[in-house]
Amino acid sequence: MLRMALSLFLLCFLWIVKAEETSVLHLQFSKVLDHHHGSVRLRWGVDHDKEIIVFELQVKTTGWIGFGLSPDGELEESDIVIGGVHPDKSIYFSDRHMEDEWPPEEDENQNYELLSLTQNETTTTMVFRRALRTCDPNDQDITNDTMRVISLYGLDDSLTYEEEHKFMKSIFLLQIIPLTETPSTYFTYEIKLNNFLIPVTDTTYACTFIPMPSVSEKHHIFLYDPLLDPNSADMIHHILVYACGNNTNVTSEVGECYGSDPTFTQCSQVIFGWAVGGSLREHDAGIIQFGVFTFPMHFIPPGAENFKSYGLCKTDKFHEVNGWPVENMKVVAYLLHSHLTARGIKVIHYRNGTQIGILAQDDKYDFRLQESRHHRYTMDLNVGDEVVVECTASTMDRDSVTFGGPSTLNEMCLAFLFLYPRNNISTCWSYTDLPYVTDILGQEHTTDIMEAVMNLNYVEWDNETIRLAEKASKEAVQTVIVQNRRGTRSTQPGLIPDFNPPMPHQCDNTSFVLSDGSSPEKTEVDSPMDANDS
Repeated sequence: MLRMALSLFLLCFLWIVKAEETSVLHLQFSKVLDHHHGSVRLRWGVDHDKEIIVFELQVKTTGWIGFGLSPDGELEESDIVIGGVHPDKSIYFSDRHMEDEWPPEEDENQNYELLSLTQNETTTTMVFRRALRTCDPNDQDITNDTMRVISLYGLDDSLTYEEEHKFMKSIFLLQIIPLTETPSTYFTYEIKLNNFLIPVTDTTYACTFIPMPSVSEKHHIFLYDPLLDPNSADMIHHILVYACGNNTNVTSEVGECYGSDPTFTQCSQVIFGWAVGGSLREHDAGIIQFGVFTFPMHFIPPGAENFKSYGLCKTDKFHEVNGWPVENMKVVAYLLHSHLTARGIKVIHYRNGTQIGILAQDDKYDFRLQESRHHRYTMDLNVGDEVVVECTASTMDRDSVTFGGPSTLNEMCLAFLFLYPRNNISTCWSYTDLPYVTDILGQEHTTDIMEAVMNLNYVEWDNETIRLAEKASKEAVQTVIVQNRRGTRSTQPGLIPDFNPPMPHQCDNTSFVLSDGSSPEKTEVDSPMDANDS
C-alpha cells in the first residue's frame, strides 16, 4: 500500500487508479474504438499467470466484424480475426493475417479461440481469447508495449471492406489494476485551470499556482482523475501537478511554464492530484524523474531510422542530496515520456556493475498514448544502483537536427518512476560530453557546450555519421545530475553500461478449429462498460 503527503501549493497531471480483482473472464478494461459515434466497443481482461487474454468486440452492425493488431497502425501485415452470424444463424470465425490486398488470408494455425458470437437486430458481439504469444509468425505478440489495435466491420456478411469502417487506437493491453480498498470516508478537491485561451501554437505549457485546502494533519491521495472540458479535451496532451512546499511567493495568473517567469521553476516534485483517505497508508509514495537532461545537448540527427539516446542515473549521491539517509525503494509504476520522433523507451537497472532487470519498457511507444502503468510486482531500487533510460527515435521525415526541449517538435527522453518510501529526490538524469561527440564527427574543436551544439548543424549527416554520433554519445563521459525538491543538486561523471537483451518469453502454439456452422457454448463475461471506457 502507498501513501502521499500533502503540500501547500500545487503547480498545475491527473490519472485514474481503480481497484478491481482480475480474472480471465472479468473484462475490467474497455475502450470505444471508433472516434465519435461509440458504435465500436472493446472490452478485455488478462490472466497474467496463464498468459491468456480475452476480448469482447461489440459493433453496431449485422454484418461481419473484425479485430486486429497492427505493427504500425496500418492494415498491411496486421494480425486479424473476423467473425459474424449468417442470416440462417450459423456463425463464421477465423484467424487471419493481412498481406497486400483485401481480404486477409486465413492462418494455417488458428490461434484465436471463439467463446461466443451473438447478434441481435442492431449489434454483433464476438468474445474470443488467445495466448499472449502464439508462436505464429502471422500473429502479433501481445506484450507490455503499446499495441496498435484495429477494428473494422461490414454492413453484411460479404467481407466487403470500406476504409470508413476501419479504426485504429493505441492501447496498453496488459494493464494491471492494483488491489486497494476504497476508504470509508474521503474528501475530494478539484484542481482547475480556468479561463485560459489556448494560443495558436504547436505546443503550449500553461502553468498556474493553486492553493490547497488547509488541513491539520497528514492526508493521503488514493485516487486521481482528469477533469477535461469537452470543448478543449482534444487539444490537451498532459497535465502535471507539482508540489511547491510552503511557498507563498506565487501568482494566480496563468503563464508559460518555460517562459521568463522564474516562479514556475520553484516546483519540481510531481505528485498528480489530491483527495483524502480515511486512514493513512503504510508508506509515503513519491515520483523520481530519470532520463536525458532536457536541453539542446540532447540531439537526434536528421534522416535516422533508429537513433538511440541515453540518460544515466547514479543513485550513490542520493543520501547527500536528499539531506538524510535514503531508504531502499520499491518501484510500483512508471510513466514514459517522449515526443514525436520516439519509437521506443526502456529503463534498464544495474547493480554493482551488472544488469539485473528492466524497470520499464515500451518498444512501440506512441506519443498519443502516455499513461501511468503499474508493475504486477514491486521492483527493488537500492541506493547505489544505476538506472539507464534508453530512447530510440526515428527522424526519417526531418532534414535538420532535432534538439532536446519543451516543444512537441523538440525531443525529451524521460521516465517517471512511482516508488515508495518517498524521499526528497526529484530528478536524476544526465547529458553527454557534446564537445567530445563533435570532435569525433570531425567538427572544429571546442570546449564550449553551446558551440558544440551549433557545430551539430554543420555535420553532413548520412548513415555513417549518424552511427558515429550514436556510438560517440554512448561512449562519452556523462554528467549525472541528482536534484532534490528544493533545487539543490549534485553532479558527477559516469559512463553508460552495456545492455544485454533479456531472453524471449515462451509462446503457446495451441490451435483451435471451428467447424462450419457450429455454435460455441455461450460464455458469461462480467462488468459493463465503465470508467475505463474512453
